[in-house]
Amino acid sequence: SDAQSGTPFRFSRIVHCRIIETDLSLCDLSNSNLHMTDFHGCQLTGADLSRSSNAHLVGGRVELHGCSLTDCNMAYANLGASVMEEADFSGSRLSHARLDDANFAGAVLADCQLHELEAEGVILRHADLRGASFSNLDIRRLDLTGVQISAEQAVALMAPLGIIVNL
Repeated sequence: SDAQSGTPFRFSRIVHCRIIETDLSLCDLSNSNLHMTDFHGCQLTGADLSRSSNAHLVGGRVELHGCSLTDCNMAYANLGASVMEEADFSGSRLSHARLDDANFAGAVLADCQLHELEAEGVILRHADLRGASFSNLDIRRLDLTGVQISAEQAVALMAPLGIIVNL
């Protein structure tokens, strides 16, 4: 058809799976549960993962988190309002992705490309951002409590606030 769209998987329960080097561009995975699923080297360009989660409730009280999306191309993906606590995104490209109101607490975003994100209200508490490259991040709109970053990254995060850091 004239309209480009991917396969709809919305409201799916994709748990304990391993998905390797698969083209999932433009797929709709919104509102899906991805607990302990491993995406590696996948194309997720423009995919919709909004309101998706990697959480699993045990005994009605304990919530476990985890999944990985490593070395994936997630440019222009929508992760708005998703819960990706403790997820591993190492080496992935999230440039131009939409992350508004997402929860990435404790996530590993090491060596990721995080350029030109829509990222207001994102929780990155205790996330690992070491080696990640980014632009256009306004730290006033993010929860960066306890994040791990390098000195060079600190300089880049301060610049939009008009703070000049001399190393």
